Amino acid sequence: MGQLESLQMLLGYIVSYADGSSMSELQPLANLHRLSLQSLEKVSDPLDVRFARLDSKTNLESLSLWWNMDDYSNDVIPAYAVLESLRPHQRLKALEIVGYEGDKLPSWIVGKHLKSLVEIKLISLRSCELLPHGLLPCLRIAEISGVETMCSVNDNFCGHMFPRLIELEFIQCPKLRALHMELPSLEKLWMNNKVLYDQKGALQDVAKTLEHVSISFSEELASSDCEGLQDLGKLTKLEICGCDELTCLPQGLQRISSIRSLTIDNCRKLEALPDWLENLPSLQIIRLSGCPLLHYIPGWLQQRPGVIIYVEDCPNLIQDPLPNFSAQSSGEPVGARVNKGKEIVQD
Repeated sequence: MGQLESLQMLLGYIVSYADGSSMSELQPLANLHRLSLQSLEKVSDPLDVRFARLDSKTNLESLSLWWNMDDYSNDVIPAYAVLESLRPHQRLKALEIVGYEGDKLPSWIVGKHLKSLVEIKLISLRSCELLPHGLLPCLRIAEISGVETMCSVNDNFCGHMFPRLIELEFIQCPKLRALHMELPSLEKLWMNNKVLYDQKGALQDVAKTLEHVSISFSEELASSDCEGLQDLGKLTKLEICGCDELTCLPQGLQRISSIRSLTIDNCRKLEALPDWLENLPSLQIIRLSGCPLLHYIPGWLQQRPGVIIYVEDCPNLIQDPLPNFSAQSSGEPVGARVNKGKEIVQD
């Protein structure tokens, strides 16, 4: 490995002392731009990790660190000691940590070391209670997934320390109750936690800038009135994906009058779009895909000028419910349709 000094990308390097591989083999690779390390639970000595000299690799822009949660044992080196020893150079732009079992993050993440970081992904950190609260002025994208012990996010995590953050994702964080923070540049939020979209006031601190919300794989959406979303006065784009228990859209969505684009994808039990969609005066685009039981679209869509509907893989939605839309033959799946007032065409 040490002979490949010009190597720029090394993905899937597996730590396995049984076959003689060692982290010290990475030391000569000074030109690495992307690096992915796997099976870090097998590290037997944090000192060996330091020999990799990640902090001296000035060209390293992307670092991915993986632990296999199923292979942890009581006699392994604590994950915190390993991660602390994997301190990268401060020019790092993208960081991904998966399966880390420590209860806190190392100093180089929570401090002011990663001032050039643009993207961070923290996935399946089951025991970690504290998220990054360092100064990350360049951070634009943050994904937090599977952090089971996190209850709230406040100014210690964000506030004015992430002034450029535009995309934030919280998935599979069951104890998360609120986002008490101000993110002056936030535009898009992914989530599947019912409390965030259902509880009034849970999102009010990000309401000033948030324009795009995606709710994914949330079975509880079917029983929600979406009061949390009603605080988002600038919300223009709403995506609902993989919510298999959803048979109809939540009534509370009709109170979000700013929605211009509505996407519904892979909601396997959705049967019909509600007539109250007419209460959304700004609605211009509807995208429907992967909804095999969907069979009804309100007739008013035939009269509102400028409404565009994109439909894919919805076999029960045929031309008959929309007789005024022109089509090549009756019974065909609905394609993209544009209602232009006097002239109705199919693209």
